[in-house]
Amino acid sequence: MTRERLELSGRLTVRLVDKCGRERARVVHDNEIVNAGRTLIGQLLVGGAGAVPISHLAVGTSGTPPTPADTALGAEIASIDRAPIEVTPLAGAIGLRVSAQVSSATTQAVAEAGLFNSNAHGSGTMYNRVAFPSPLPVATDLDLFFEWDITF
Repeated sequence: MTRERLELSGRLTVRLVDKCGRERARVVHDNEIVNAGRTLIGQLLVGGAGAVPISHLAVGTSGTPPTPADTALGAEIASIDRAPIEVTPLAGAIGLRVSAQVSSATTQAVAEAGLFNSNAHGSGTMYNRVAFPSPLPVATDLDLFFEWDITF
């Protein structure tokens, strides 16, 4: 008898890019796919009533390490809109690349990020969460580009 095990994992690359298109920094970090996100995947798999796919990225200021029980970012930044995501298949692996760009009209320090199935702050199901070793700046002259590789 063959046993299969679904191993969801995510690896995030964040690029800090200035308005001239120059990359100023790059951070690569594994993330925690939270219990609510795993449940969401199961509901989507069987056509669960009310199950909505992830659609937006949110950022926050809490550097507290993620746990499987997290259901929200530690401190979502309300002045930065949740960014819509783009999804493409991963080359050479079973999975997806989820991309989003974050801009801000003011200088902010981003220490965490997560994917949600809602565009409204503080709502929706959080699929995953990552906290960065050091906060990343975002400002009128600096954008953050996120690329999550999610493998199955």
